[in-house]
Amino acid sequence: MKPQPTVARDWHLHTHLSDGFASPSEVLGEAARLGLRQISITDHDCLDVHRDVRLRHQAASLGIDLVPGVEIDCSLGDLQIEILGYRFTPEDRGLIERLERVQIARRERIRALADRFQAAGEPIDADEIYPPATVSPLKVHLYRALAKAGRVYPGGYAEFKAHLATLGATPPLPVPTAAEAVERVRAAGGFAVIAHPLYYLRDLTAEELMRSARAVGCEGIELAYPYDYGAQGLPSAQVRTGVQRLKAGLRVSFPSGGRVTRGSDMHDLAEWPARLACVAGWERDADSAGR
Repeated sequence: MKPQPTVARDWHLHTHLSDGFASPSEVLGEAARLGLRQISITDHDCLDVHRDVRLRHQAASLGIDLVPGVEIDCSLGDLQIEILGYRFTPEDRGLIERLERVQIARRERIRALADRFQAAGEPIDADEIYPPATVSPLKVHLYRALAKAGRVYPGGYAEFKAHLATLGATPPLPVPTAAEAVERVRAAGGFAVIAHPLYYLRDLTAEELMRSARAVGCEGIELAYPYDYGAQGLPSAQVRTGVQRLKAGLRVSFPSGGRVTRGSDMHDLAEWPARLACVAGWERDADSAGR
């Protein structure tokens, strides 16, 4: 029996092309099983899913509207943020080439960091850090590789990052500014929103974030997101307060109406139903409060 979808669409998903576990084809198959009608695979700095004709055909055969999407790491002043770009032309050379620069640097950075871990006596094989299909690896791949080799961090990923910091400065990536990232997406015919904006309220007020988002060309925010999912999630009361502040800031900075998107940020297929349920809960909460 097909499970009933908690939301009809999900616009924030990852595959093994970046830091997800499943292949794009597996993600499409699971989306169909869950009853989703529209999804956007938003791999980090990678458009490959949306340039693959076979995957577009698979999505169509499953009755799924596969929306072109990407998550782009970028800078907003001194703050590192992520934007989500949607409905662009996947074959746009300007966007492809800009993201390929970041992909190359990501692979070089992972190799350099692996060398540091090896020099420190950690059990890591530089050639076994991420799957062969991955084109845009992240630091979390190092964490997973170490865990697979038996290196346990009791404090989880936060402890891993603290340990990483003791090994020297992380090689920087040539990420675009938020303004450049948005402009690249818009030049390719798409639009952009701020990804999981609640996380940035540690550094900016909601009003400051919304003003900055509009100033760089973003058209809105990812509002419904599973911030309180799992053991590492934020307290629900903090999420509720933060979402209310974001909505207030959105109304001020986008008086004619900013775009509001939803996404589960799924990396592991096993977590997808619970993440969707969480997103649906926050969406109902937002609706009950009024937009």
